[in-house]
Amino acid sequence: CDWSSDVCSSDLPNPAFVNYSVNGSNYGLVYRVNDTIAFSANHAQSFRISAGEGSDLFTPGKKQEIQTGEGTDLSMRLSLLNGRIEMNTTYYSNFQPNSRISPAPAQNIKDELTAIFPTTFNAAGTDYQHLRTSGWELELVANLTRHWRLILNGATNKLVRSEEHTSELQS
Repeated sequence: CDWSSDVCSSDLPNPAFVNYSVNGSNYGLVYRVNDTIAFSANHAQSFRISAGEGSDLFTPGKKQEIQTGEGTDLSMRLSLLNGRIEMNTTYYSNFQPNSRISPAPAQNIKDELTAIFPTTFNAAGTDYQHLRTSGWELELVANLTRHWRLILNGATNKLVRSEEHTSELQS
């Protein structure tokens, strides 16, 4: 990942209102070998604004940044018997380095932590986790007649979550 999310200078009196600068790019390629087979590839970087930027995290003094992510997908399309049978298959892989997590500890734990750390624990805060997803999608299409189409679709998905920063709440 080559992401940068920079806080721009702000003269606003409330630190919850911050300005960010995020760069992203998207590009793709489709290669049609012939009328029967085609391949495609796509890579995209994205960001999500208006999702609580500037709000406090559980970590004292840290603010939420703009959520960013990127993904790559590769696909192949087959068209057989003059388009009567089609097959599309796609492999995808995505990464989100700063996905939000709100572990929501029990109220008695929040109360106790607030009493122990009155100036540093933010009971209303959230934190980050890293998410990686990958999987396959397969779609089979049979054009039975001009007005009837039979579609079979299936997918797999693997999710890996890592780097939770809430260990102090789990002990």
